[in-house]
Amino acid sequence: IKTARTARAARDEDHAKEIKTKLEANAVNVKVRSGEGGRLFGAVTTAEIADAIGEVSGEKVDRRTIVVANPIKSLGAHTVTVKVHDDVEAQVSLNVVAA
Repeated sequence: IKTARTARAARDEDHAKEIKTKLEANAVNVKVRSGEGGRLFGAVTTAEIADAIGEVSGEKVDRRTIVVANPIKSLGAHTVTVKVHDDVEAQVSLNVVAA
């Protein structure tokens, strides 16, 4: 059981690294409503980010694995972290654009 568990963990980590390269390959566009001067109505949610990442990369990302350092409340380029595996984190570039 122990050898099967370690083999499965290694395979999962390798798969996590493949997902990381897919996520970091392209910038993700998130369309949100905004007012004058590039200010948003509220903040970009992790659910919106997860949906946008899924559309671009084809990988389903759970919103609970997305880490946003500061709330995203303006248009432009931002970076978020996606915890793909315990040891693997992907830095995803977001472009927040007006809808």
